[in-house]
Amino acid sequence: MSQLERTYRGGLPCLPKPTFAFRLFLIVAAAGIAVLFSACEKSDSSIIDSTGTPPYVVTAQISPTRVNVDTIPQSQTTVPIDVQAEVTHATGGSAIAQVLCTITDSTGNLTLATGQLFDNGVSPDTQEGDNLFSARLNVPTQDLTVGKYTCQIVATSQQGYVSGTILLPLSVSRQNDRPPVLSDLQAPDSIVLAGQTHQFKLMVKATDPDGQSDIARVFFNSYKPDGNPASGNPFQMFDDGSENIIYPPDTPSGDLVKGDSVYTLGVVVNPSNATGLYRFEFQAVDRSNQYSQKIIWYIQVLP
Repeated sequence: MSQLERTYRGGLPCLPKPTFAFRLFLIVAAAGIAVLFSACEKSDSSIIDSTGTPPYVVTAQISPTRVNVDTIPQSQTTVPIDVQAEVTHATGGSAIAQVLCTITDSTGNLTLATGQLFDNGVSPDTQEGDNLFSARLNVPTQDLTVGKYTCQIVATSQQGYVSGTILLPLSVSRQNDRPPVLSDLQAPDSIVLAGQTHQFKLMVKATDPDGQSDIARVFFNSYKPDGNPASGNPFQMFDDGSENIIYPPDTPSGDLVKGDSVYTLGVVVNPSNATGLYRFEFQAVDRSNQYSQKIIWYIQVLP
C-alpha cells in the first residue's frame, strides 16, 4: 500500500405442539449433502383452533422518551420510566403468560433495567383486564450516560409462544454539554525507512469535563504526502489495555493501561509506503456529538 498502515491484519428442539396439522421440510445443502428436517406435528388434524398462536403487541409507549441528566437532583438514585403496552391474544387475555420490558444501550450489551408489565389494576396499571399492561422501571442514574437506548417489549403465551418485539427509543442528553479535551500527544516526528518495516504507537490523552463515560470515541485521520486521505480514515484509538482483539486473529490495539484516559493505536510503515510528509489529525467526540479541538501532527517518512 502507498500509505501508512495499521498493524492490524486484516438441532433445534421442537416448539410446543401446534393444534393444526402441518409438516415443514427444509432442505439444507452443505458440502453436497442434503439434510432433511421435519417440524413437530400433531397427529389429529381434525380440529383447528388458535391456542397455538403467540400474543400480539398492538402498541406500546414509554414516558419519558428523553431524559436530561442535568435536571436530575444529585440525591436521586434512579429515574422512573413508565411503560405501557396493549397486548392481545386470539383466545383472550388469560392466554397471555407475561409481558416483559428490557432497556438496553445501543449495543445491546448493557442492560439498564428489566421488568414485567401487568394488567392487574395495581398502579401504575389503571384497570384490570383491559389488555393494557403497565410497569414502572427504575433506571439507576449512574448508568444514564448520554446516548441512545432501546426499550424492548415482548409477550409470551401460556403455551410458550412468543410475540414479535416492539422497540421504543429512549434518549439521554445533557442541557449544558461540554466537549472532550485532547492533550499529551505522543508520536514520532520522523521515520527513516532504510528498507525496513517500522512499527510505532500513536497515543493521546482524552478527557471529558462531563465524565469519562461521556466520551464516545477517539480517532485520527491521516493524509498522504500528496494530500489525499488514507483509505482507512477514520482510525479509532483505544483505551482498553490491549484486552480486546481489534483485528482477528490476534492483533490488539497496543494500549498499555486500561482506563487511564490515554488512547492508543499501533501503526506500521514499510518500504512500499511513499516517502514524504504525512499529516495526522486527532479528535474526540462525546455522546452528544460534541467534538474536541483538533490536534494536527506531521510525520516525515524518509527513504
